[in-house]
Amino acid sequence: MTPTTRNLLKWELHWIPVEVAMVGFSLFLQLELRLDEAGAFFLFLAVALSGVVRWLHYYGGRRLQ
Repeated sequence: MTPTTRNLLKWELHWIPVEVAMVGFSLFLQLELRLDEAGAFFLFLAVALSGVVRWLHYYGGRRLQ
């Protein structure tokens, strides 16, 4: 395994708990507090944020180098 691959895998393994926490919070809003609109919005926000962060991590950094 190359150092680049190892660093990307390490970054992925650190980002996954953040995604799990965001999805868990949105489910908490929807199922426990019965705030369906807020939970759906937060879930959409979590997916969008995850996409933006991954895009910036994998493609955004190459433009800066």
